Amino acid sequence: MPGVKRILLPIDESKATANAIVPAIELAKGNDAALYVLAVTDKDPTTERETMLKNFETKSQIVADTVIAQASDANVPTIGVCVAAGLPAQAICQYATNHNIDLIVMGTHGRTGIEHVLHRSVCETVVRWSDTPVYTIPL
Repeated sequence: MPGVKRILLPIDESKATANAIVPAIELAKGNDAALYVLAVTDKDPTTERETMLKNFETKSQIVADTVIAQASDANVPTIGVCVAAGLPAQAICQYATNHNIDLIVMGTHGRTGIEHVLHRSVCETVVRWSDTPVYTIPL
């Protein structure tokens, strides 16, 4: 993929994210690109904020450590782990714009039918809103 030097991998503790880690690293390695890792916590007014953030940061750090270790093994540079708060799709799109990201790599659950209608995904919203190309990895 010519011109791809900054790849964004948004993470959470889902199977979809786990499924996207290796392809993101392979794309970064194949393009001599840096891998940016972003974790976004959804604002939830029903949860005590401090507890929610601590839980989120712990889970995100476990996933981030996995990404960083695998990227390091593949000699792919990672550009930190950023934790943002807000609506996940909006935060991902904004981060991509602010950091001149060339490609976003995201896992998707691949829901269809009524399941798709009831549970729209963050990935789908990013694909619709982002000015940055999005490479989706279905489960």
